[in-house]
Amino acid sequence: MKFWRLASNDPAIVEAALNSGQWRSKVDRDLRALSVGDRLVFFCTSGKTPGYLGIGTLTGGLSTGNDPELPFQVTFDADTRLKQPLKQDAVRKTLQAARLRIRYQPLFVLELSAAEFQVMSRMITQESRRTDPAAL
Repeated sequence: MKFWRLASNDPAIVEAALNSGQWRSKVDRDLRALSVGDRLVFFCTSGKTPGYLGIGTLTGGLSTGNDPELPFQVTFDADTRLKQPLKQDAVRKTLQAARLRIRYQPLFVLELSAAEFQVMSRMITQESRRTDPAAL
């Protein structure tokens, strides 16, 4: 099992992915390395509120869809989803305290270490419990 951060600079794309359970891309090279069972963190790089929006598990490998703009896709189950993004600075401080990587290449599909994923997923889960206790 591997761990990935899936990111977009458009909040609407991340929101659509979390709603549909499908991550779409213009190119397949970004998604080829993902395998069923891999764990995912969803991130928005810009917009009014950039940050971490959820975690999930990959359920379907690379396939082609019917959207000519974004023809390649993978499917996933969103395990935890936030209504408001978890701010990047909060996650960065926790990663730094744990002596983990805090700067990431500007890639839309980025492999994470198990420790990085653990920090991010724990913080997203805690934020979800704090802001939406009914979701438990």
